Amino acid sequence: MRTDAGSGRVAGRWLGRCLLLGGLALAPVGHAALGESRASVQADREALNGSPTIVTTTATYEVHETRTADGTRLREFVNPGGRVFAVTWSGRFQPDLEKLLASHYPEYLAAAGHRRGGHHVVSVSTPELVLSIVQLPRGFSGSAHVPSLVPPGVKPEELR
Repeated sequence: MRTDAGSGRVAGRWLGRCLLLGGLALAPVGHAALGESRASVQADREALNGSPTIVTTTATYEVHETRTADGTRLREFVNPGGRVFAVTWSGRFQPDLEKLLASHYPEYLAAAGHRRGGHHVVSVSTPELVLSIVQLPRGFSGSAHVPSLVPPGVKPEELR
């Protein structure tokens, strides 16, 4: 059987994309949506069948964290106006990005078509959406925020 390096790279890319899409298909439902009210936090906890939400308050925002039985962690950042301005996640499965990004999902799809990064990384940066997803050996890690909703003085690198 003959193999060459080029076909191995193509097969590796194909396998990576299948794993990414497979992780999306098996994803637990998430309802926290960028730009929506803090009421979406409770809907997430219920949809994920997660632990009671832990709320941490800073001077400029609240962080609502939910953990599931399989170890998935979802953090939602709520600005003083009561709107979700950022979300982060990590765990075995990718959350449902269509629900998580809400009205920003079409923008993500358009930008992801022209994405930068390797087959294990998706990075999107537009005026209305900054998103990063990393496929890890045993799961996913990601973050998304809407720059116009980030409270003054908050740096995006704080949103972990």
